Amino acid sequence: DHCAYSPKHSSKIVTTVAKAVDFLLTPQVARLYDDTLCVSKATKKYLQGLGVNASAVFYGGVDSKKFKNGKAKSKRHLPKVKKIFDEKDVVVVFLGRMIYSKGPQVLLGAAKSMVDKNSHLYFVFAGEGEALKKLKGQKVKNIFFTGNLTQTEVVRLLGNSDILVFPTMHHEGFPLTLLEAGAAGLSVITSNQGGIGELIKDGESGLIVNPSVEDVKNKLTRLIEDEKLRERLSQNLQKRVKSDFDRDIIAEKYYKYIALKLAL
Repeated sequence: DHCAYSPKHSSKIVTTVAKAVDFLLTPQVARLYDDTLCVSKATKKYLQGLGVNASAVFYGGVDSKKFKNGKAKSKRHLPKVKKIFDEKDVVVVFLGRMIYSKGPQVLLGAAKSMVDKNSHLYFVFAGEGEALKKLKGQKVKNIFFTGNLTQTEVVRLLGNSDILVFPTMHHEGFPLTLLEAGAAGLSVITSNQGGIGELIKDGESGLIVNPSVEDVKNKLTRLIEDEKLRERLSQNLQKRVKSDFDRDIIAEKYYKYIALKLAL
């Protein structure tokens, strides 16, 4: 399972129904399987609270070899963005489903108040979802929307960006977006939802933020103005992702676990 708690919706009725389904149906479905694995400790705790015997945690993995070490300082090209960025520019990216629980509207609110003060600051929103049309309709300079990207385009986007902001309020288990950003050498600002805190340590491998416009703006301003902090956070996160969350490392752990199960 990859969720860390029941989903919340703007409709209280939908939220209540979702919670009821989790508590009543999930334990019944889990009994149909020989084993239940989780993508984070937060998810495991959540499932155990539902009465599911979740036996182990296997974090998601990323193919870190796809991402190059070091970013181009000049002539940076981003997919589906008609601009070439240079060494003076700071590119901030949101990558994920464009739904309100993931927080793109929070970052956009912060962006609109920041771009007028910094002509070299740019924001790129990548992803599809229910919020895209409305957010894209707010025409603001230095802000781009790409829509859906292929995996190759995601690698190019992250490889030419500087900061990832993920102010999610969603029932996150262990977001792949953060692993990809870490592998690409970005510094990360994110809220502490679900299993995110198992990867991002505030002030060490990223900055933890409340999913509010004001807090995102303050933390983002801090990172933009402090290049040494930005570099330290990105290096720490990249090192952690490559040493603990590379796809080959995770696959080997799965293989050993399954082999042990089959031997019993």
